[in-house]
Amino acid sequence: MTDTSWVERAVDRWVGAAVISAEQGRAIVDHERADPTPVGQSMYGAGTAPRSADEAAGAATATAAASPGRGPARGGGGRAAEAIGYLGAALAVGALALILDELWRELVPGARLALASLVTVILAGSAFGLRRASGAAMDRLVSVLSTLAVAGTAWTASVLLRDVVDVATSPALVLVGLAATAAAAVSYLPRPRLLPQVALLLASLFTVLQGLDLPDLRPGSLWYGVVTAAVGGVWLVLGRGGWLTPRRTAELTGGALVLIGVQGASFSDARTVVLAIGIGVAGALVALAIRTDVLHMLAVGALGAFVLVPQLVFEVFGDRIGAPATLLLVGLLLVLLAVGTGRAHQEVAR
Repeated sequence: MTDTSWVERAVDRWVGAAVISAEQGRAIVDHERADPTPVGQSMYGAGTAPRSADEAAGAATATAAASPGRGPARGGGGRAAEAIGYLGAALAVGALALILDELWRELVPGARLALASLVTVILAGSAFGLRRASGAAMDRLVSVLSTLAVAGTAWTASVLLRDVVDVATSPALVLVGLAATAAAAVSYLPRPRLLPQVALLLASLFTVLQGLDLPDLRPGSLWYGVVTAAVGGVWLVLGRGGWLTPRRTAELTGGALVLIGVQGASFSDARTVVLAIGIGVAGALVALAIRTDVLHMLAVGALGAFVLVPQLVFEVFGDRIGAPATLLLVGLLLVLLAVGTGRAHQEVAR
């Protein structure tokens, strides 16, 4: 047995950055723990040490792929299973659409609950059955199936609460959101992937927004926008801190949700102030992207600025000088965007 602490730390970084899958990471660590030779020699041969982290990542991934029974599944079989899974899901969705359109109203509540539960159990069971499968194709298929299972959970909870138990609308929707959030967390936490993370975010946002409707006095659009932006900000911070993976997905969805919340909150009496705050947030995202050379954050911030700046200009200056002022500001924004993009590309080239 050898000291594998360096390998474990490196594997954690590679998995967090989505360079390798979690299954490959475990295979690498297990392989190095069982190998009696020093870590550097086990990857590169006797007397050879890793020269860089990139070289170590490439060799470690190759080691995991070469480990029988642990590496990624062979591409052909994985892609075939993925295609069959997508075809089956498409046929099932088409059949459900026909049932919902033609027969749903004629079904008794118990039959509706049985149908929704059956679909959800099959989707969740399929995703669970493939949880140990490795390879990019299987990762994508499990992500799709688990995300559909989250939607099925929400559907089943809705049928149960509205058609069978007859709970009032607002509390029922909150409970549906909680059920979907729990299902999304169960699918995301053991296997962090893009689609399950997005499903978890949407389910959480839906639950929080529906909670605003519980009081008799419902808040206006300002508070819905503020809450949406707050949820997006929390998601962005969790992504930047590495608590959510893939980080890029968390940063993109969180930043976009902040700007969407600002746009929603602007349809209120405080429109000018909210738009100004939104432009400040978009500028902060652009500055963060330029400083850290993160292109996707640059895209989110620039898009938010392009959407919010013209609205603020017309709100402040009116129609007469709003158009030329908007053209001027958009031109300046394009210049800043070019500077940020050029700097990011320069850093990537280095």
